[in-house]
Amino acid sequence: MLINKYLNEERLTLNRSSSRKLILTRRYQAERGCGVHDVVKAYKHLFQDRTLTPLAIRQSVIANLLKAGKDVRAVQVFAGHNSPMTTERYQQTGIEELTAAVLKFHPLG
Repeated sequence: MLINKYLNEERLTLNRSSSRKLILTRRYQAERGCGVHDVVKAYKHLFQDRTLTPLAIRQSVIANLLKAGKDVRAVQVFAGHNSPMTTERYQQTGIEELTAAVLKFHPLG
């Protein structure tokens, strides 16, 4: 709902220069990531046990979408990757699931 409101209301007001960029700042320019860094920096103290960076958040979102079973092509477009092979690098091997299966079905488990 928030993205819908942004696209249909706020972005129309902000897009004075007919930009094709999705996220625009209040100064009517394309967001280049600086705002994201500022937000992460402000809340980093809440996650002292983790490495919190915009890149880590991006990688985590992509990996979780793939782990949830989303289509690789859809995630590729979402992530802005040119090649599906780039997106596939974020697929995790599922070691936890494999270990559980071995322990469940192995005769000595």
